[in-house]
Amino acid sequence: MTLILTILRSAAPALVMAAMFAAAPANAGDSMNKKAVVDFHSCSKPHYPAAAIKENRTGTVTLGFLVDADGAVLDAKVNNSSGHADLDVAARDAIKLCKFEAASKDGKPVKEWMQMQYVWTLK
Repeated sequence: MTLILTILRSAAPALVMAAMFAAAPANAGDSMNKKAVVDFHSCSKPHYPAAAIKENRTGTVTLGFLVDADGAVLDAKVNNSSGHADLDVAARDAIKLCKFEAASKDGKPVKEWMQMQYVWTLK
């Protein structure tokens, strides 16, 4: 599942969550296996780079990121660029600050690669 975040830059910037990570078990009826779940209270709103605002740059970046068994983001990479390096870097920096409830397999916490999209929009 992909989480899509829309980053708006206006008089009052807002972060709109268009989808959420599923907290449901990986297999129906299998409560011993589950996907990682984000703690949205731990996430900082990504900073819209000043140069991108000045140049009216927008785009969508798709990140892949590895959530450790303790819920921390160990690694993040750009799977699909927004076309603007500063927007891509801002998204990578933001996801690294989020905490997750780790995925589990057979009831034990495990590392898991996840995916998220940041949609950068100026309004």
